[in-house]
Amino acid sequence: MQTTPYSIILSGYLVSVVTSALFGTFFLLFPFEVMVGGGFTNFLQIASFFFLTGACFIFPTAMPGFAFIVYLAGKHNWHQSGFYTIGGAVNALFAHVLLWAVTGNDFNDALSLPLLSVFAGAFGGWAYYFFRRKTLRL
Repeated sequence: MQTTPYSIILSGYLVSVVTSALFGTFFLLFPFEVMVGGGFTNFLQIASFFFLTGACFIFPTAMPGFAFIVYLAGKHNWHQSGFYTIGGAVNALFAHVLLWAVTGNDFNDALSLPLLSVFAGAFGGWAYYFFRRKTLRL
Protein backbone atom coordinates (compact mmCIF):
# COMPACT_ATOMS: atom_id res chain seq x y z
CA MET A 1 0.00 0.00 0.00
CA GLN A 2 1.36 3.39 -1.00
CA THR A 3 1.07 6.34 1.36
CA THR A 4 0.91 9.90 0.17
CA PRO A 5 2.91 12.55 2.08
CA TYR A 6 0.81 15.13 3.90
CA SER A 7 2.42 17.99 1.98
CA ILE A 8 1.20 16.53 -1.30
CA ILE A 9 -2.28 15.95 0.13
CA LEU A 10 -2.55 19.55 1.39
CA SER A 11 -1.09 21.04 -1.79
CA GLY A 12 -3.39 18.85 -3.84
CA TYR A 13 -6.35 20.07 -1.80
CA LEU A 14 -5.44 23.67 -2.62
CA VAL A 15 -5.15 22.74 -6.30
CA SER A 16 -8.56 21.08 -6.10
CA VAL A 17 -10.19 24.10 -4.42
CA VAL A 18 -8.70 26.57 -6.89
CA THR A 19 -9.68 24.39 -9.85
CA SER A 20 -13.24 23.97 -8.60
CA ALA A 21 -13.61 27.69 -7.95
CA LEU A 22 -12.24 28.59 -11.38
CA PHE A 23 -14.49 26.05 -13.10
CA GLY A 24 -17.56 27.25 -11.22
CA THR A 25 -16.79 30.92 -11.78
CA PHE A 26 -16.20 30.48 -15.48
CA PHE A 27 -19.36 28.48 -16.15
CA LEU A 28 -21.51 30.64 -13.89
CA LEU A 29 -20.43 34.01 -15.26
CA PHE A 30 -19.08 33.58 -18.77
CA PRO A 31 -22.39 32.83 -20.54
CA PHE A 32 -24.04 35.78 -18.79
CA GLU A 33 -21.23 38.16 -19.69
CA VAL A 34 -21.24 37.00 -23.32
CA MET A 35 -25.02 37.53 -23.62
CA VAL A 36 -25.01 40.91 -21.90
CA GLY A 37 -21.76 42.06 -23.46
CA GLY A 38 -20.26 43.73 -20.43
CA GLY A 39 -16.75 43.50 -21.85
CA PHE A 40 -13.74 41.48 -20.85
CA THR A 41 -12.52 43.94 -18.19
CA ASN A 42 -15.90 43.88 -16.49
CA PHE A 43 -15.88 40.07 -16.66
CA LEU A 44 -12.46 39.91 -14.95
CA GLN A 45 -13.58 42.22 -12.15
CA ILE A 46 -16.75 40.25 -11.46
CA ALA A 47 -15.02 36.89 -11.94
CA SER A 48 -12.26 37.69 -9.45
CA PHE A 49 -14.87 38.49 -6.79
CA PHE A 50 -16.82 35.29 -7.51
CA PHE A 51 -13.64 33.23 -7.58
CA LEU A 52 -12.43 34.49 -4.19
CA THR A 53 -15.87 34.12 -2.65
CA GLY A 54 -16.26 30.62 -4.08
CA ALA A 55 -12.83 29.53 -2.91
CA CYS A 56 -13.54 30.85 0.60
CA PHE A 57 -16.73 28.78 0.76
CA ILE A 58 -15.24 25.69 -0.88
CA PHE A 59 -12.13 25.50 1.30
CA PRO A 60 -13.78 24.84 4.70
CA THR A 61 -16.91 23.03 3.55
CA ALA A 62 -15.22 20.53 1.25
CA MET A 63 -12.40 19.64 3.65
CA PRO A 64 -14.20 16.92 5.70
CA GLY A 65 -15.34 15.09 2.57
CA PHE A 66 -11.93 15.46 0.99
CA ALA A 67 -10.26 13.98 4.06
CA PHE A 68 -12.66 11.03 3.94
CA ILE A 69 -11.98 10.46 0.23
CA VAL A 70 -8.22 10.53 0.78
CA TYR A 71 -8.63 8.15 3.73
CA LEU A 72 -10.67 5.70 1.63
CA ALA A 73 -8.21 5.92 -1.25
CA GLY A 74 -5.28 5.16 1.04
CA LYS A 75 -7.01 2.37 2.93
CA HIS A 76 -8.29 0.52 -0.14
CA ASN A 77 -5.59 1.63 -2.58
CA TRP A 78 -8.16 3.28 -4.87
CA HIS A 79 -5.98 5.81 -6.69
CA GLN A 80 -7.74 5.88 -10.05
CA SER A 81 -8.95 9.08 -11.68
CA GLY A 82 -12.56 7.91 -11.63
CA PHE A 83 -12.55 7.47 -7.86
CA TYR A 84 -11.30 11.01 -7.24
CA THR A 85 -13.60 12.47 -9.89
CA ILE A 86 -16.73 10.80 -8.53
CA GLY A 87 -15.57 11.54 -4.99
CA GLY A 88 -15.22 15.21 -5.86
CA ALA A 89 -18.74 15.31 -7.29
CA VAL A 90 -20.26 13.62 -4.24
CA ASN A 91 -18.18 15.82 -1.95
CA ALA A 92 -19.60 18.92 -3.64
CA LEU A 93 -23.11 17.85 -2.65
CA PHE A 94 -21.92 17.07 0.87
CA ALA A 95 -20.28 20.52 1.05
CA HIS A 96 -23.57 22.17 0.07
CA VAL A 97 -25.44 20.26 2.75
CA LEU A 98 -22.78 21.23 5.28
CA LEU A 99 -22.92 24.88 4.22
CA TRP A 100 -26.71 24.92 4.43
CA ALA A 101 -26.63 23.24 7.84
CA VAL A 102 -24.12 25.74 9.24
CA THR A 103 -25.78 28.84 7.78
CA GLY A 104 -29.31 27.72 8.62
CA ASN A 105 -30.48 27.82 5.03
CA ASP A 106 -33.07 25.22 4.21
CA PHE A 107 -32.32 24.51 0.56
CA ASN A 108 -33.55 27.84 -0.79
CA ASP A 109 -30.87 27.96 -3.48
CA ALA A 110 -31.80 27.27 -7.04
CA LEU A 111 -30.97 23.81 -8.33
CA SER A 112 -28.44 25.28 -10.73
CA LEU A 113 -25.86 26.13 -8.04
CA PRO A 114 -25.60 22.62 -6.52
CA LEU A 115 -25.66 21.13 -10.03
CA LEU A 116 -22.82 23.41 -11.10
CA SER A 117 -20.97 22.51 -7.91
CA VAL A 118 -21.21 18.80 -8.74
CA PHE A 119 -19.41 19.40 -12.02
CA ALA A 120 -16.91 21.76 -10.39
CA GLY A 121 -16.29 19.20 -7.63
CA ALA A 122 -15.74 16.46 -10.19
CA PHE A 123 -13.25 18.66 -12.02
CA GLY A 124 -11.54 19.48 -8.70
CA GLY A 125 -11.33 15.76 -7.86
CA TRP A 126 -9.78 15.05 -11.22
CA ALA A 127 -7.32 17.93 -10.68
CA TYR A 128 -6.30 16.40 -7.33
CA TYR A 129 -5.73 13.03 -8.99
CA PHE A 130 -3.63 14.63 -11.74
CA PHE A 131 -1.62 16.70 -9.24
CA ARG A 132 -0.99 13.65 -7.03
CA ARG A 133 0.03 11.55 -9.99
CA LYS A 134 2.45 14.15 -11.36
CA THR A 135 4.06 15.02 -8.03
CA LEU A 136 4.57 11.37 -7.08
CA ARG A 137 5.63 10.56 -10.67
CA LEU A 138 3.24 7.63 -10.93
